[in-house]
Amino acid sequence: MDNWNPEQYNRFQTERAQPFWDLATKVDFTKASSLIDIGCGTGELTGQLHAHRRLKTTIGIDSSPAMLEKAAAWKAKGLTFSLGDANTYSPQQKFDVVFSNAALQWVDNHKQIFLKLLKWLEPKGQLAVQMPCNFDHAAHFLASDVAQEMKLKVRIPPLLVPETYAELLWRNGMEAIDVSIKIYLH
Repeated sequence: MDNWNPEQYNRFQTERAQPFWDLATKVDFTKASSLIDIGCGTGELTGQLHAHRRLKTTIGIDSSPAMLEKAAAWKAKGLTFSLGDANTYSPQQKFDVVFSNAALQWVDNHKQIFLKLLKWLEPKGQLAVQMPCNFDHAAHFLASDVAQEMKLKVRIPPLLVPETYAELLWRNGMEAIDVSIKIYLH
């Protein structure tokens, strides 16, 4: 079942865009011609990044057919969108950049998924990931309490501590590692 609603998603377009572009500034695009965007949503930001950075090949994947239906409007030369889930997707090529903004917090087993994503990189490729880590915010506690009252399963966020991501990347050959926390007030 597709739980994503593109109209609701776009209500917070400005709030979603800032972390996306902040993440993009951390990538050295002078060394990149190919990119995969995991969790591309409606594709607008992926399309803008593809055009702005003049990438030869960009693939946006998302697990939501409804989001990808909207993404089709952004198709361009070298830019494609595909139905895919980070857990099961297996690209046919390697990329200079594996990029994911606000998507991997929905994926479990972060040690395994990050190791998998590193295999999608060309030699000297770059991994750029941004994930919200505000699960200790009052709104999340309230949502958890309401879910328990409604006898719903409470999801435990899969995020690791920042040091664990840095160590994982270092032990697997990544260089110039930047694991940081930034607070966005919405």
